[in-house]
Amino acid sequence: MLFSLQYSLSHRLYAYEIFYVIIEITLQLEELYETINVVAGIIKKDNKIFIAERGYGEFKGMYEFPGGKIEPGEEPKDALKRELYEEMQAHIKVDSFFYHVHYEYPDFILEMDCFICHLLDDHLVLLEHLDGKWIDPQDNDESIVWVPADIEVINELKKRG
Repeated sequence: MLFSLQYSLSHRLYAYEIFYVIIEITLQLEELYETINVVAGIIKKDNKIFIAERGYGEFKGMYEFPGGKIEPGEEPKDALKRELYEEMQAHIKVDSFFYHVHYEYPDFILEMDCFICHLLDDHLVLLEHLDGKWIDPQDNDESIVWVPADIEVINELKKRG
């Protein structure tokens, strides 16, 4: 009986040691990848949303919800207003938080807060994008190739109607 109890305890301790090693490895891996915090605007007008075709980088030619990086100390809503003005001279009002995306790319982790917003005027000048268009989020337009992290956002828009 004593042998059985010792055997059971040693196996439990071994299982806990493995568990802690796995946690430690996971934390070390997370430190290897840069986490990038960004915001994205779901610009609404009537029953449509605005999407933009990226004009640079690895995802050039793919569509996204426009936005960009949050600067240190900057509030997400302020970052969105700044980024949309810098990228397309858009004056927006942020209406509400919509969705958070955690997406793991091969070489970085993206944390993206998405906000519903609207234009304060109809002024849009694409400075960093190749194209932009207004779409009905419920349409299944297969000609639109999405930036991988944004697929989750469009699917959530469709789900919520």
